[in-house]
Amino acid sequence: MIVKEQVKALWKLCFEDSEEFVEMYFKLRYKNEVNVAIQSGDEVISALQMLPYPMTFCGETVQTSYISGACTHPDFRSKGVMRELLSQSFARMLRNGVQFSTLIPAEPWLFDYYKHMGYASVFQYSVKEMTLPEFIPSKEITVNVVSEPQDEVYSYLNKKLSERPCCIQHSAEDFQVIMADLPISRGHLFVARQANEIRGVAIIYKGEN
Repeated sequence: MIVKEQVKALWKLCFEDSEEFVEMYFKLRYKNEVNVAIQSGDEVISALQMLPYPMTFCGETVQTSYISGACTHPDFRSKGVMRELLSQSFARMLRNGVQFSTLIPAEPWLFDYYKHMGYASVFQYSVKEMTLPEFIPSKEITVNVVSEPQDEVYSYLNKKLSERPCCIQHSAEDFQVIMADLPISRGHLFVARQANEIRGVAIIYKGEN
């Protein structure tokens, strides 16, 4: 428990997340078995969590580790601590048969840092103008906001994600975390139904204005 509290204190020092988010993360997402930390004496000076996610890949399902909360105490930065922490994490992944590691850099300058550690930018997005075909539904479609986890919504989301040939998958536990985070991150989950059957799901996060 001491390590968990030290990692939480380090998170608060390094990131600008709200108290509500930090409490949610360390209640629902943090586990000692996925945490990797470097200590100086009895103090945790650098830590990250290797969150497990399966991924569809070329017709197979492989295991991945998502690097979350990678941070180093300001007094110990630029001394190779994070490089050592990531090296330890990669070694553990190798021993556990994890074939891919993913992360989302918190700041643009971190893309170059992680590039030197072997990461590459692989998820790219573009916006296109689309002409939608004329669609006249035989039965009315209703759209509602869902604020609590629902098994049928997760089953639909899981089915659609698993159909994608190269896509990070989410467990039912992950879905619980997503739903807990929505009110904290100004998000909403919309579900479209036709004759009580789910036809679409969208998760929306508000930006500025």
